[in-house]
Order: sequence, then C-alpha cells, then structure tokens
Amino acid sequence: MRRIWAGLLTGVIGVMGGSALSLQAYSKVRPEAAQLIPWSSEAQKQAAQAAIGKGSRQAAAKFGKHAVAAMPIDQFALAVSSPAMPPERQLIILNLAAALGWRDAATNIALVEAALREAEPVVAAQRIDALGRTIGAETATPLTDRLLGIEGGIAALAVRAQTRTGKGWWEGYFRSQPANRKIAEQRTALLGQFDRADGAWLAIMIRDAAIGFSKSGYDDLTMQAWRASLPPGAPFAGPIYDPQFTKGVPKAAAIGGEWQLARAAPVLISKAENGGIVIERTQDASGPIFSQLLSVGPGRWRFGVDGTATGTPELEWRMSCAGKSAGNSGHQLSKTSGDKDYTITIAAGCPTARLTLFAAPKQSADDAIFELRRLTMVRTEQ
Repeated sequence: MRRIWAGLLTGVIGVMGGSALSLQAYSKVRPEAAQLIPWSSEAQKQAAQAAIGKGSRQAAAKFGKHAVAAMPIDQFALAVSSPAMPPERQLIILNLAAALGWRDAATNIALVEAALREAEPVVAAQRIDALGRTIGAETATPLTDRLLGIEGGIAALAVRAQTRTGKGWWEGYFRSQPANRKIAEQRTALLGQFDRADGAWLAIMIRDAAIGFSKSGYDDLTMQAWRASLPPGAPFAGPIYDPQFTKGVPKAAAIGGEWQLARAAPVLISKAENGGIVIERTQDASGPIFSQLLSVGPGRWRFGVDGTATGTPELEWRMSCAGKSAGNSGHQLSKTSGDKDYTITIAAGCPTARLTLFAAPKQSADDAIFELRRLTMVRTEQ
C-alpha cells in the first residue's frame, strides 16, 4: 500500500500540465439514454455528472465505470469510477487520472478522499492545495477542515500554505467562518505552525483569520494566534502591548493587539522626545482616537496612566467588551489629566476587551496637549 502511495505521489508531482476538465463540462442526460448507448463514453460521463448533481455516488461510479470501458484513457471517467473498484485498484486508477492532468477537480477530490481514508496527510494536503489553486477556497475549505483533525494534517497543510503558490485561496480559507469552536482552534494551531521568520505572510494569514473568527465571536483565538507570532521579549504591561508607544500609533490596520489609530481622529499625534507620544487636540468634535484589543479575564484590574496634561485635553479612557461597557464605572472609565491609577472590574464572559482613548466634546478654548508616556494594567484579584 505504501509503495502505491509513493507511486501516486511521484506521478502527481511529476505532472506539469494537462487539460483542466471542470465538473461542469458534461451536461446532464437521463440515465435511461446512457444505458441504451453503452459504447458512448460521452453519454456515460454525462450520466455520471447527472448522478453527481443528485448526490448519488454509487450511480456516478457505475456510469463512470461504463465510460472507462468505452474509453479507457479518460481522466474524468477514471476519477469518478474509482469508488466502484477494489481498494488496490482505486489507487492505481487515481494515479493514472492524476497523470492525465493534475488540475481536474473530480480527480483531486477523489484523491483527497482516498488520502483521508488511508490517513495520508501529505498527499491529502497536496491535493487540497491543488483544488484551492484551481477552483478556489469554497470547495477546498471543508476538505481542509477535515484534514486538520487527522494526525499530521496540520503540519502537512502548513507546508503547503507557506509555499504561497496560489495564495489567494488560503486567504479565502482563513476568512471563512469556522463551523465550530474546535475547527477554529485547529486553524489557530495551523497558524502556529507557520514560520515566524516569514512575518509578512504570517501577518496576512492572521489578519484573514481574524475576519473568519470574528464571524463566530472567537476574537480570543485571534489574540492567541497573534501573540504566538510575536518574537520573544515582546513589550507587554499586563495585557497591554507596546505600553510606551515605541512604535507610535500606526495608521495601518492593526493585527491582533496592536495599537490602531481611528479614522478622522480629532487630534494630532507625534512621538515625544523622551519616549511616549504627544496628543494635541486639533478639533472640538468628539470621537475615538486610538484603541487596542486586549486579552483579559474577569476580575478587578488596576489601570495606570503615566502622563502630563497642558490645558484641558478632555480625553476619556473607555473599556468595552463585545460592544458593551466592560467596567464597573460605566462606559467612561476615566478622565485623563495626568498620572493616575483607576480600578476597573471586568465582568465574566469577556475574554477580550477593547481599550479606547476617546476625545470628549471640547468645552474650553485653551490649547490642549497631553503627553502620554506609559500605560500599565495589572490584575488585583480574581
């Protein structure tokens, strides 16, 4: 059996071309008509395609077998007929179908199914990747999720994903909504297998996964994947990343727990000479300035602000969870006027919270500048 799989793998890898036959290439015909003309390979393939459309694999295999008898060297017929053959012959037939053209969807789906049955994750990952590159993520996604649950499947998929060949389908895969929490956790484990040295590609995949996870409320898994991608010694103060704003507040879209500048923020932000940032009010209008997603948990936390205000900046710190206030002091956590510590209680069921600096409507006419040097956040009790 292993020798057959080795031959199959060699044949598939060696194929560099071949015509791409779509599953839609054959129009549907009535099975009765196909039975009347068994010598017509096209009629048998049409009947097989009609059976596939009705979800009848047994009938499809029967007509595929008839098509092979009428025309032995036909990729689609070989792939569809394989379930009607003994197990040993199935692999030989699929090997031949793959050699006739690696792009054929029916062949690749049959190869994936055979590889999953035989617990051959490397072969399954290769064929899934071929499906994704040729017909997109929609077909490849459920097969990919199935392979995640097989021993060695996550490692095999990571190898294929990091080749970046046909990378668009991988982006579509991670953006799709996982069927359940277990699959989402397995996708997180897959991201954990990526090479951290390839930071740009990993960042794209985590950003895409965040889209898929957010559809099911799994933001905590986004944070888990993002934190695992950071180099050792990444700057944290409790759950707060880059608490001294060494990178400023980037305008680019945030990944995980990075600082995120709000659109149309009514302030001007610059780097301070001695570290931290300087926030200058430029508009009287209210609105968010910047925010960060935090991995927190229920209990009491002490939130510390190290800064100096000139004039009346009229800024507020806000903490929210799933769009609702996460603190015991209401939506407004604190006014920012200088060095100060605040206590906040995070309610149960809030694995991730968003910390936001918000500009309140400006009432005074004086210049308003706030120099923010550092933030801290530590748990005081459970």
